Amino acid sequence: MHYSLIAQPFHSIIKFITSFISIDVVGHSYFSSKFKPSDINHTLMELQKWLNSIISKRKGKELNWAGDGGIFYFLQVKVDDKSVDNAVSSSMDILDGIAHFNDSHNKLYYEGKRTDIRLRLGIDFGSAIYRTDFGNWHSEALNTAVKVQGITQPNSVLITHNVYRNFSDSLRTYLKKSSVKYKEQPLYVFSRERIIAPVYKEYFESISSLRQKEFEHLGKWVDLYAMETKLVSMQEQDRGRKLRAIDLINEFVKAGKNALIFGESGAGKTFMSLKLFEDMKEEYRRPDASINERIPLFVELSRNRSSDLDRIMKGGIDEAQFKQDKHKYVIFLDGLNEVGDLDEQKRVLFEIKRFGALNPRTRVFVTTQTIAEFHQKSGFELYEILPFSREDVIEYLCKFKDKFDSLRDAESFYNSLPELIREFISVPVFLYFVVSTYEKDRPVKINSPGELAAQYEDFLCGVRDYRPIDLDEDYRTHLIPFIAFNMCQNNETNIPMKDFNRYVKQYNRDNYLSIKEKDVKDIVTNRFRLMKADQRSALRFTHQILRDYLAAVYMKNHEIRSDEIFKLIYTDSIKNNDLANAVRLLVGIVKPETAKGIIHKFIEKDLYFACELFAWSSIDVYEEKFIKLISKIDIHSREYLLNLNSVVSFYIKVLDHLQRAKRLDEPISTGYMRGLGIAYWEKLDHELAMDTYKKAIPIYEQNQMLNHPEYAKCQMNLGIAYRDIGESDEAIQNLEFVLSIFDQSVGKDHPDYNKCLKELMEVKSWSKE
Repeated sequence: MHYSLIAQPFHSIIKFITSFISIDVVGHSYFSSKFKPSDINHTLMELQKWLNSIISKRKGKELNWAGDGGIFYFLQVKVDDKSVDNAVSSSMDILDGIAHFNDSHNKLYYEGKRTDIRLRLGIDFGSAIYRTDFGNWHSEALNTAVKVQGITQPNSVLITHNVYRNFSDSLRTYLKKSSVKYKEQPLYVFSRERIIAPVYKEYFESISSLRQKEFEHLGKWVDLYAMETKLVSMQEQDRGRKLRAIDLINEFVKAGKNALIFGESGAGKTFMSLKLFEDMKEEYRRPDASINERIPLFVELSRNRSSDLDRIMKGGIDEAQFKQDKHKYVIFLDGLNEVGDLDEQKRVLFEIKRFGALNPRTRVFVTTQTIAEFHQKSGFELYEILPFSREDVIEYLCKFKDKFDSLRDAESFYNSLPELIREFISVPVFLYFVVSTYEKDRPVKINSPGELAAQYEDFLCGVRDYRPIDLDEDYRTHLIPFIAFNMCQNNETNIPMKDFNRYVKQYNRDNYLSIKEKDVKDIVTNRFRLMKADQRSALRFTHQILRDYLAAVYMKNHEIRSDEIFKLIYTDSIKNNDLANAVRLLVGIVKPETAKGIIHKFIEKDLYFACELFAWSSIDVYEEKFIKLISKIDIHSREYLLNLNSVVSFYIKVLDHLQRAKRLDEPISTGYMRGLGIAYWEKLDHELAMDTYKKAIPIYEQNQMLNHPEYAKCQMNLGIAYRDIGESDEAIQNLEFVLSIFDQSVGKDHPDYNKCLKELMEVKSWSKE
């Protein structure tokens, strides 16, 4: 089959037929833990030049370079052009020449030993659109090349079936059919990689297949390895210590330690474990790897229904091989929280500990959710996954060149999101979701966590092609929400099949239906994939927010009144936190007037929960009377200190409303800014507190409030913040200025004057020391 160029300008669009090569450096994240940044940058710059020299010989060009890899293209300008042959031949030349490149240009040496650059390459062929007005490309072939590259083995090129059927017969002799597929289509491989033991080759391929299934489960491709997971210690002796996950693994392998790693639902525990597995696998596969190089194993505890932990740990590797190499193994055990209730988790962790004692040179890393007492007594080191920072998220967004043309585009998108949504996308599952669904021409509008959960549920249920059945809508809008609501009401995160079936029977009875329990299980686990079974066949929602959101859907659809919601949450005066989570999402998916009615009901009983509900709600207009009802916050109370996150979210939402109403420069905003600054200060976020005070001060000044006590208090808050970050000169200057204001406005006998004087004396005394 031959293609000719379709290159006709249509307004600012040009269409091409093109072959794309996606190239990525294997284990780039590993480099930064061992080598000097200058050596890494030099080697990668030389690699870029070397790749371009090979690509250009066959009329290829660089599309973009991301530091550790790039995209190259070969245009099919004429009918007899051989862009596919040129792309495949260039990729073979690259793999044939990579050893010479390492000998002549590689400066990555550690303890006198060189670590070779290895590459993954993926190739696809198809149409591409170039937007001359924006200067960017749109092509499914480009995206496919990137995706295929992501599942390629090191020092290999993976070629799509579309490429294979369009190049010369002479090149086919160098290729063999791969064991992995892409979208059910065969792939073909050309490799220059080290030969490893067949048992590990099969094992590594089985984990790659597992990764593919996870992607199919999502319905979209997401880049697992574009982000570095960071951890923070939960141990008393080094609490707060932060480091990259790969550094922790390397450190603990040398020190002979095992670890428990905690993270809430969606925090990225599985993605982290797979990334660590991948990094270690790549090191083991290196041609220059030591004979004693560590071998990673990855085990999903929830998929194993056997109680024989020894067999589970071996992951399918035969007894003789396991016994021979057990001193080399680093085992990632993912999802302890999914093996059953706390008693079952405790039993399994005890078995893991026993396994570790019998195999002291084998390293074990276990992931789970909420910390419990038995974790602390396990003897494992305890670490928690940190949310992504603003910089992490923007860096990740920039990797999607087809969605964000520049750093400015990525920052603009991030800044356009409400503050609470920014917090949510610091969790990997939502970041991956938002990026996967984002389109330049139709950006996603998300105003509340409830809307985010709604779109995520729709994404999970709606992206796959399947034949709908008559009751699909009933399942999504009625039956599954009914089950979720009952689980929240009974504080259940997972339920045995007998309880699941009981809920279905109750629904059938109340709605005069005859749905079979096994059909429901199949639909929620396989069709919609909202739930999954653990090793004891108990069902749980894939992410807790799905349970909470669907419970909120049930309350919305049944129009449960605010007083009934209040009674449900405070049954016997004890707060049902699971239902409270659902109500947080509920106020974001109902109309603003309905949300106000729900919030109003909680103001007297639980002011800080009302603050949080307001922040999570669909209310988007500033209403002074309503907000004043909520803002009766006592900063001296114990409840205030226990609910600082709720206070911060409340103030941020109020200020956002004032900004939309173009009233942010009015005196009314200063009280909310100062309240936000105090809350940040109590949270020990001193930099954020200072930034907030500094935004409020010019508003006082513009409104001629220089002698107002509130202006002086805001300045004093700023001085105290300066003190707390160690800038004593600025603190003294600021507090002396405040003292003069109090002297003129309230006099020297006023408590505020004396408080400021005391702070000033303490700072001066401290600065002399």
